[in-house]
Parts: sequence; structure tokens; C-alpha cells
Amino acid sequence: MLLSWGVIISLPFLWQEHEEPYDFVRFTSFGIIELLESNGFEIESIVKDTGAIEAIAVTLNVYIMSNLIPPIRGVGRIVALTICFPIQLMAIILQKILPDSGKLYLNLVVYAKKIAPYSQQ
Repeated sequence: MLLSWGVIISLPFLWQEHEEPYDFVRFTSFGIIELLESNGFEIESIVKDTGAIEAIAVTLNVYIMSNLIPPIRGVGRIVALTICFPIQLMAIILQKILPDSGKLYLNLVVYAKKIAPYSQQ
């Protein structure tokens, strides 16, 4: 009898993948595949949840909200609606139009399963 179980892993990542497919030190898509497969997991799916333009826009918005907002009540919401929202909306549109190699992303979501022998005692 075999026992099967799965794992869902979400890995934040914001650096362009390079030295592919041999960069196993960081949790790049190649690194996590190597780590999981070498430990007996079978990759069911792996998804990069954003593209390069969206990753740049999110990073810019995080910078704006973390560093440029004066500590005055309500200013953060105004900046988010008038500056950050348009930046993100434009990024979503540009992501659909512009080419993207898929090497720069914000988050990697992996679903893997492991099948192990099950013995009843």
C-alpha cells in the first residue's frame, strides 16, 4: 500500500534568475525543484505568480509606501489611491503587452507530492 501526501510551498523571490539551470543555492525555480526532487518529491505544478513588470511595480509601490509617506493620518491612503494604484494598474496592462522572459518574479508557488510505502503493523 502506498501513502501519498502533498505540500504547497510559497517562496518569495525577487532577483533575476541566472546561472540557469544550475543555480541550486537560492530558492529559484531550479533550486526548489532540485531540493524537492532529491528528497523524493514529485513536482505537480510550479507557478511564478507575477511577471517582471508587475514585480518592478510592486517593489516601487513598497518603496513609496515605506519611505515617502509623511506620518500624517490619511496621507498613506491618498498616496496609495493616487500614485500606487495607477502604477500597479499600468503594470498589469503592460505585463500583458510587453515580452517577459519569466526570470524575474515576486513569488514562486510549488505543489509537490510524495508517495511513500505504507506498512501496517
